[in-house]
Amino acid sequence: MPTMTRPLLLAVLALSLVACKRNSETPVPLGKPEAQSPVTIIYDRIWSIASATNSATMQCTAQTLGVCENARNQENEFYKRFSAAFQSDPACSGLMLFALDNPEGNPASAWQKLGKVADKDQWLLNVSFEPDFKKQPWSLQRMLMGSQVSGEGDAHLMAHTICSIVKRTGGSVVE
Repeated sequence: MPTMTRPLLLAVLALSLVACKRNSETPVPLGKPEAQSPVTIIYDRIWSIASATNSATMQCTAQTLGVCENARNQENEFYKRFSAAFQSDPACSGLMLFALDNPEGNPASAWQKLGKVADKDQWLLNVSFEPDFKKQPWSLQRMLMGSQVSGEGDAHLMAHTICSIVKRTGGSVVE
């Protein structure tokens, strides 16, 4: 072996050993990579239903029970359309929709249910549902961040716009 090649070979070997030593100090993860927490949009159905019934009568009494029931049914149908739009719109892929409601009539049970949702990145969606309106007013706020955006639209436009805002891919707000 020529004399010049030997020092070069020794230098490459030394650098390789240093690289191996450095890499051996860093543990190699053996498990699956950590899944990123999904971004969650919390649709506040408690707010939406209260808004629907208040818009209908200002207060549900025995005399206005039918009107209140109709308002609740309309709000429920709107939520179903929104949920279907959310699930089918490509802009919403990777996001999670959580309905904050209290079917038992106990607000504490709703908040306990919310505790099961990943809280890393949550957005609160309030729909001020108004019976018999084609477009519904909404506001969206990133939890613990304070800033808020609002608009109005039908269930499909609302789902697309909200998902675009949350994913920071744009979106327009219809006013």
